Amino acid sequence: MPDTWSVLMDYTRDRFHINYSCYLGNARFGYGEQFLGNEGMIEVISRQTLNFYPESYPGVPDKVKARKELSITIPNNDHLAVEAHIRNWFNAIRGIEKPVAPPQAGYEAAVPGFMSVLSYRENKKVLWDHKADKYRFA
Repeated sequence: MPDTWSVLMDYTRDRFHINYSCYLGNARFGYGEQFLGNEGMIEVISRQTLNFYPESYPGVPDKVKARKELSITIPNNDHLAVEAHIRNWFNAIRGIEKPVAPPQAGYEAAVPGFMSVLSYRENKKVLWDHKADKYRFA
């Protein structure tokens, strides 16, 4: 796999797209993700800090302008979140508790990542067939 990764996911039916980019990093900036949208940005750093920055471009709706920046940090949450997720999954398999998220949510979250790897390996555009519930190459 390359040390940088960029994927364009076009959700034509739902009328939005995602431009996902990542790269190898180190401890300098921490592990993190940024989600940018029309109304602001959510930044997650090392699974411990969550920042929200409202959008402020000219013409932004008043309801968006009224939002305040937000920052929440839960020290050492990076390991706690992973452990809780795995514990819940195993307990759900054992029938001890219900999964926090339904299996369909996990499936839908995993498919775009798998499709991006297929696209990279085959050097082809990959499309999702909603009716057949499977991928195909363009």
